[in-house]
Amino acid sequence: MDIKTYLLTKLVEEALEIAKAGSKAITFGLGERLDPQYAHRFGLSQITPTNQDRMRSEIMDLLTIIDLLGAQGVELDICHGHSHETKARSVKVARYALYSEHCGTLWPGEASKL
Repeated sequence: MDIKTYLLTKLVEEALEIAKAGSKAITFGLGERLDPQYAHRFGLSQITPTNQDRMRSEIMDLLTIIDLLGAQGVELDICHGHSHETKARSVKVARYALYSEHCGTLWPGEASKL
């Protein structure tokens, strides 16, 4: 696949993650955190983010993908003023793109276009 197709796939994934985070916020409340004893059993940090924090993080991931698509000529930018946060997240997307190249699902050299 080319980098545009890869990023469009990531766009769908991030949208689904937002839906999941929103559903948890509705079900358990915005301020709910994972119980520390439960987190400890799974080797997670004792201080876990709230559902609101998780939603915000997923939305920022989506905005990052929108920015990256814009850089590839797919203009979807509907918000302004988030670029300073999405630049750091672009590094994460690039790492996953390199891994996708390694797995053979992203064509060689496509990750370098990010």
